[in-house]
Amino acid sequence: MLSFKVSSNFFVKQLFLFFFAYISSFPFATDAFSAPSWLLDQEASKLGFLAVQSGRDVEGFFEEYQASISFHPDDLTTSYIRVIVEIASLSTQSIDRDKVIKSAAFLDSVSYPKALFETSKIIKMGNDYQAVGTLNLHGITKKIILPFKAQVISNKLLASGVVSVSRLDFNIGSGQWLETNVVGDEVRIIFSIEGKSEQ
Repeated sequence: MLSFKVSSNFFVKQLFLFFFAYISSFPFATDAFSAPSWLLDQEASKLGFLAVQSGRDVEGFFEEYQASISFHPDDLTTSYIRVIVEIASLSTQSIDRDKVIKSAAFLDSVSYPKALFETSKIIKMGNDYQAVGTLNLHGITKKIILPFKAQVISNKLLASGVVSVSRLDFNIGSGQWLETNVVGDEVRIIFSIEGKSEQ
């Protein structure tokens, strides 16, 4: 009679190889857990600003901008925001004022036609979030922390936020406009967006 003797070590190795091959067949790729991408609803979204001129608030907005957004509250590690703004699309509902703001004395939309905000990370702060990144404006890049609120409802993203920046930090304003008694230094950037899931 023939007999076969199988060592316990051989059995353990075979069991391990079988288990590894089994779990490897499942789609555990990183992409399966990445934050979803959102398509901006331009009609329902708004990107604007609030400045002070001669002691009065001046509100404006940008008509043209593109946003690449990947976000989910349960996966902030792969969440990401990138916004490109067309400076020439700025409007404060005053043709004369808009010409001055877009001129070389201020934003200089000819030399610096675009502004770019891009995140390096997004973190949760209580019930809200902070987008940590950089803002490139008027040829200067500065670190910026943008606080915002966001919620995902079914296949829709709702988000809004406000952040204050110093125009002088970006060398915006020359000559008489360097003084802050006419045009204030602080500018508040305000946004409210709606997005639809691309997935």
